[in-house]
Amino acid sequence: MLNILTMKQLKFNIITIICLSIITLSSCNLALQTDAVYEGVALDPHVNMTALAYLNSKPELSDMVDAIERAGLDTIYSQTKIKYTFLIIKNPALTDWANRLGYLSVKSVPKETVQNLLKYHVIVGEYSGYHKPTPVVPIYVRNLLKGEDALITFKISKSAWPTYDLAVTTGNVSINTLGSNGSSLSISSTTTNILTTNGVVHIFPKLSYYQRDINYTPLFVPKNY
Repeated sequence: MLNILTMKQLKFNIITIICLSIITLSSCNLALQTDAVYEGVALDPHVNMTALAYLNSKPELSDMVDAIERAGLDTIYSQTKIKYTFLIIKNPALTDWANRLGYLSVKSVPKETVQNLLKYHVIVGEYSGYHKPTPVVPIYVRNLLKGEDALITFKISKSAWPTYDLAVTTGNVSINTLGSNGSSLSISSTTTNILTTNGVVHIFPKLSYYQRDINYTPLFVPKNY
């Protein structure tokens, strides 16, 4: 009885081995899988429109458009004779700024206050990852304000490696990098290097301002903003 069972088991094992061999030999005829060919395409940073036209095309930047209209600075953002670097602020930050000043929206903030805000965020000249020379360490740049309250520093990262102040990626912009401009708030961009017909657009989740020290009242934001 044991011999019969042993013979049956042996026969089963032989058949199993033959079947596996046939499957293995059949698979040898299949072509080896090759890596897919990927051809990267660089995105064109140029937009064939002015900074103001670009802002009008983005609903998330509608408060910035309202601020420009309130300040009466439309021509700065729409002219094409002078190149500027436009630091653009997203809607939530502008609404929060207006609320902290005691207003419902930027449309209600006094005109001069809005003008000061915008002038601080418009830098004379083009500063981006595509323009040379562009500072990779914080440097003072000139904006449309005058006096001490106009002080602002600009830095753009041209390396994917962390820098001494922030872990940022290539092309990211830092305004008033920590420690570079008194006690001024440092802000980092969310979208950068948009090349318009009248300059460069960089977009930020917060606004920035000059503050010499903790006892200094900034020009266009409440103290301890």
